[in-house]
Amino acid sequence: MLSYLKEKYHLDNVSTNYISSKRSVIRLYRNKVVEIIFSEENIDSLDDFLPFADTLKEITLYKCNLSDLSELKRFERLKDLKLEYCSFPNMDIFNNFPDFPDLKTLEITKNKKVNNLNISSNSIKTLNISDTSITNLSNVNIPKLKELRTTNNYIKFIDKSFPKLENLYVDFKDFDFH
Repeated sequence: MLSYLKEKYHLDNVSTNYISSKRSVIRLYRNKVVEIIFSEENIDSLDDFLPFADTLKEITLYKCNLSDLSELKRFERLKDLKLEYCSFPNMDIFNNFPDFPDLKTLEITKNKKVNNLNISSNSIKTLNISDTSITNLSNVNIPKLKELRTTNNYIKFIDKSFPKLENLYVDFKDFDFH
């Protein structure tokens, strides 16, 4: 399966722990895929990565065109998911975001088309939704959240309780403290 990915995404540099190109990296640990970092790629679906769903711990996609995220829910071992400057023709995934039991960090940033996030999670500690069009957190149920970043978006107040919250990053220009 790795040979298919190497060819499809031009991952020509091979070492013991990495397969990479100028734009993308697949990190291996004991010959198992544990992390993918893709930049400026057209990804039709996550099906290419499903053979690694049991071992993949981190996904970082930067400026990628993502046609179909429906298989994201199959990556149950994820600890970190970062989607930055990505385009999504179908935004349904954000209306009912999968609950990943091991997910600690979720970053959905720099995408003004993302205007809703409906998520419940008992594992997420860090949520970054900066530079999106999300205007409220009423559908965000993350009781163990320790860090929340909402800079450069339109949240004017936080109408949820996050009992474990330690760090909050917001823009104060329009923020309502009452």
